[in-house]
Amino acid sequence: MDTTDGFQVQLTPGLVLDNSVATPIGSSVQTNQSYDETIVTGDAEFRYQRFRLLGEFAHQTVIYNIPTQLGPVSQLLKGVPLNVNAYDPSHYGYGGYVMAAYEIPFQTKLLDFSVTPYAGYDYVIPSTTVQVESTTQVRGGLNVKPSPYVTLKVEVSRIVPEAKAVNSVGTGVFSQLAFSF
Repeated sequence: MDTTDGFQVQLTPGLVLDNSVATPIGSSVQTNQSYDETIVTGDAEFRYQRFRLLGEFAHQTVIYNIPTQLGPVSQLLKGVPLNVNAYDPSHYGYGGYVMAAYEIPFQTKLLDFSVTPYAGYDYVIPSTTVQVESTTQVRGGLNVKPSPYVTLKVEVSRIVPEAKAVNSVGTGVFSQLAFSF
């Protein structure tokens, strides 16, 4: 629940409490948005020697008790004229991914590390009421593990929105250094 707390003081032009008002000092709570949300997820992993296949699916249900008013961007995406007050309806959202990876160990007298190339596919519909936000993502990368405590990651990702109204296909290159101790 999203609320706004307020505090009011009613004053006269002389800046003293206005006793002509029933409650010159008071507070209020306004509920801006209230909803019940349920998220169910499931994942699976298959391993065979150094090969891994991972997958996950998530489903979200949002039931509004007090819906939020749509902003101009959401109204544009949903095709609602800007001079109309519109509210976000209750909705479902879902998504999932599948990813495959294969670990290649390298062992020499000086080094003991591994390299893991991977590829993945993601599909997300964050709201069944806004189909233009549905996206597909294809990604691939490489994890290099120079020690049991350090992993270097480089990934290339291509995001493709399904709706033709959103004309921005995006490609990103990401890197990460992770260490544990």
